[in-house]
Amino acid sequence: MGNSQKKVKPYQPSTEAYRGLLENVHDAIIFQYANDAILLHTLEGEILEVNPKTSGQFGYSDAELLKMNIAGLYAPGQAEIAAHGWATLLENRFANFEMELMHKSGIRFPAEVSAVLFTLRGREMVHAIVRDMTRRQRAAKLQAALYGIADRASYIEDMGEFYAAMHRIVG
Repeated sequence: MGNSQKKVKPYQPSTEAYRGLLENVHDAIIFQYANDAILLHTLEGEILEVNPKTSGQFGYSDAELLKMNIAGLYAPGQAEIAAHGWATLLENRFANFEMELMHKSGIRFPAEVSAVLFTLRGREMVHAIVRDMTRRQRAAKLQAALYGIADRASYIEDMGEFYAAMHRIVG
């Protein structure tokens, strides 16, 4: 075979193909390793997909979660807040709100919900990120107590009065 043989160019995927592949990998990594619970569900509340953090945050296995309706994760008495969040989501296609959710064990926890409405294969879906606010709320209470103690300490002359004020603040 002489010089007349054509050299075959190796296949080189387009930039778009690489970009699409990287976006899919990037999305999968974010979904898999996110620090917050991520749920994909229908407008009817049927949970279709969850990330690993969701199981830990709510105490249910993935299989259990995929058989549930999103409303099954609401703490009792939170229906009105959830309804307001849903109304905002439907009106604006996104919503951010706080509500209490329920762990499988029955323990309530404060959560920040960030939800986006989008269309997937002709069907409206909700992508929700749920952040457990327990630590943040505890830190805020502690900070408020410390500021209260510092404020009282700045003008109390009697130590007994100071200790009494501390007990009122801290409990």
